[in-house]
Amino acid sequence: MTFPTDSIQNIVTSWWEKSDKKELKKGSLVYAFVPHVDQVPITLTPTGRKEADKHDKANLYITPLRINDYRPKEALPVAALSLHEGELWTAYRAKKRPCLVIGTEQPKIDNLLRRDMPKKLTSSTLLVAPYYGADKDGRRAGYNPEFW
Repeated sequence: MTFPTDSIQNIVTSWWEKSDKKELKKGSLVYAFVPHVDQVPITLTPTGRKEADKHDKANLYITPLRINDYRPKEALPVAALSLHEGELWTAYRAKKRPCLVIGTEQPKIDNLLRRDMPKKLTSSTLLVAPYYGADKDGRRAGYNPEFW
């Protein structure tokens, strides 16, 4: 692969170093499902079930997500799509992309502080930057080279 002459990849001789360690750090390459940023997100509103005692199938109402169209939760809930007050379900198209890890440092939270909280509120997260190709090929329209 060739890189533009004014890029750092062209200056350094070895751009990626393969590591067998499972430790994530700044500069690590990971793969993640990244939402397409140009799309209008949709909201999924469970409208109930055909049979009140069966939770494996539900009827959904799908609409574009608009801040003023918030609907309160329905009277007949769907267990797999439970909602709390003020929440709604959204859906996005996403694609598996390589991502560069830019932030991994997490403050350590004492277990005593977490004891009465759901784990999801204090789970570790990563900050990543997705990598997109810019050139035009048979799979994508590409960008004008002046953007590169």
